[in-house]
Amino acid sequence: MSTPPGNVELAVLSFLSEAEGPVGSQRLANALRAQEIPVAEATAGRYLHALQAAGLIATAGTKQGRTITSQGRQRLDELQRSMSLHEHGANVAEAIRAAELEDLIAVLQVRRGLEAEAAGLAAVAATDEELATILAGAIEDLRTVDRGEVPTALGSSQFHMSIATASHNPVLVSVAAMLLDPTNAQRLRSGEEVSLRSDSIRRQAEEHIEIAKAMAARDAERASRLTGEHLSHFLQSATDYQALDHDA
Repeated sequence: MSTPPGNVELAVLSFLSEAEGPVGSQRLANALRAQEIPVAEATAGRYLHALQAAGLIATAGTKQGRTITSQGRQRLDELQRSMSLHEHGANVAEAIRAAELEDLIAVLQVRRGLEAEAAGLAAVAATDEELATILAGAIEDLRTVDRGEVPTALGSSQFHMSIATASHNPVLVSVAAMLLDPTNAQRLRSGEEVSLRSDSIRRQAEEHIEIAKAMAARDAERASRLTGEHLSHFLQSATDYQALDHDA
């Protein structure tokens, strides 16, 4: 028996987590109807059976209803994070404009070559401490993704700026600072929207780690190549999104 659809499962587990005492099928059906989710009492009963079979709720005794388990609370947290991520993406989408996308694409075209060079130089010129800090930051970003959260656009920008800084090339650092300007809220927002809409948050975080590892291994050629590929992926996502935006 499968668990209810995601939005219904969220509503059921939320109700059980906040309810005083065990919940039976009639009480659950009434609660769902109050949330404009029309279900019959028998259907509510099937939902309870399915969630109990999955270990998310447990019976409180014969005809005494069910209560949420610790596993159920973990599942509820996952569903709430997923819903928050979806809503966040929708809110950002309302703000993005074609001009912002064009600006992002133009900047990424320049960043691709510049940052590939920066990563290669950093693999040779950076201190061990600088490289360790860059890798630690990339690992923490992936942990953020594993928690169902989204690393901030500013954090991603800082990762790339830290590589430029670690190149110890003053001209490169100056140009990178202009392209990765943390005060450019529109550009950060556009980049975040592209990442969310292309469903590439995890891939980007994983690619950051691989770049950082290549630099830590002092493999300049690999670090440069991975950085170029990483920004090519991002550029392609932005270009694809722009095409969809125009079609709409």
